[in-house]
Amino acid sequence: TMALLLPNSLFIHIPKTGGTWVRRAIEKSMGLEKDSSEIVLPLKKSWGKLAHARVKDTRRYLKESFDDKFSFSFVRQPLDWLKSSYIDNVYPEFVDYDLSNSVDKKISFKEFVFNKGEGFVSNLYREYLQASIGLYPCVDYIGKTESLKADLIEALELAGALLRAEKKRL
Repeated sequence: TMALLLPNSLFIHIPKTGGTWVRRAIEKSMGLEKDSSEIVLPLKKSWGKLAHARVKDTRRYLKESFDDKFSFSFVRQPLDWLKSSYIDNVYPEFVDYDLSNSVDKKISFKEFVFNKGEGFVSNLYREYLQASIGLYPCVDYIGKTESLKADLIEALELAGALLRAEKKRL
């Protein structure tokens, strides 16, 4: 499990919300090597083989330095999230990576959604963005996958503005 640690911000990556694109865009714009800004959290539980991190785990790992960072994340419309997850899990041959939690039997989208249960996506967002002390959301900025580029730019600008304000205060 990982989070992306930047000079004055921290990206919390929720599954299926454009996080891989965000990571690559940040790496490219900052001239970073692939995964060089990842902080590896010493946890056994992970979501598939991808780099996702929950706020409570990241906060526990970073301790006081968590509060010094502008934290941000992205969410996606629940129906779009479910469609994407359905394709990944039921038809992994259509995507360029293999998730270990794919199903053996091809089921309908309706069955897939029913099996996930009511409020699955909202609960997932809460699981990733809730602090261990019950604060929700526990990030400074939540963007939308539907406006990913603009929201990423806004988050990074806000993080930079906070850094400039902090420097002036000192």
